[in-house]
Amino acid sequence: MVDLELMDELDLLRSCCRESFWFFVQEFWEEVPGAGTMIANWHMQVIASELQAVAERIFCNEPKQADVVFNISPGTSKSTLCSILFQPWTWTRMPTMRHLNASHTDALVLDLANKARFVIKSEKYRHLFPEIELLDTQDAKGYFRNTLGGDRLTCTVSGKSPMGFHAHALMVDDPIDPRSVLSDLELKSAADFFTDVLPTRKVDKEVSVTFLIMQRLRGGDPTDVMLERAKQEGAAKVKHYCLPAELADNVSPPELRQYYVDGLMDPVRLSRQVLREYKANGLYSYSGQFMQSPVP
Repeated sequence: MVDLELMDELDLLRSCCRESFWFFVQEFWEEVPGAGTMIANWHMQVIASELQAVAERIFCNEPKQADVVFNISPGTSKSTLCSILFQPWTWTRMPTMRHLNASHTDALVLDLANKARFVIKSEKYRHLFPEIELLDTQDAKGYFRNTLGGDRLTCTVSGKSPMGFHAHALMVDDPIDPRSVLSDLELKSAADFFTDVLPTRKVDKEVSVTFLIMQRLRGGDPTDVMLERAKQEGAAKVKHYCLPAELADNVSPPELRQYYVDGLMDPVRLSRQVLREYKANGLYSYSGQFMQSPVP
């Protein structure tokens, strides 16, 4: 005999996960290899809410309002939200959704993709969303597909090309290696990727959205490229989230200033003691990576 009470609980959990990305994040956090126990902070809900708002328009095939830029300190779970859990969640609502994920190195972008695959193959995900199955014939870290038409391809900003592939969500996570930030060639390659490559890789240029997730590194970095491009006539608008580790004038949108605690964005991960240690590495790296305000 079917346990109706158990079925009701499963249906409720399944429904809540589908309807809320933030709820899905909390339920599936520990399915991500190495993620450990989730330490929630307000900025994570802000990121999740924006990702869901954009995805809802994609699900309905509605024109996008803007591309999105997140500037936030390292070690704040931005990649787990944007580059790991977001794609498995979208498939619970739109199994045909196509994802293109990029980063500065092949090893990093493949690791993020592989962790997303772990979530999809987890017992919990399979139990709640049995309709999502990966194709045996296309199940590699660099490119995997489900049986209903959705897929995920990885590429690198200045190396492995995404030519021939089109996506609904184009997610670029850390496009520049902080160790190479002084290289003008690295900056030019990244700029070309955003101006010449990504715009041609969209399923529908009116609907598909580009996401940039990064810590600021120097003037002329991809954040500057996207923000300057948005000023051009006819260019896509950009919604800019700038969350420095310490309260400063560049917090964007400015209404998010109210969530800082004693002047700190994340007093657990980025306590004053932790920030003092980072400051000891020098003003140049701290101003860019943590205050999102790069100095010459």
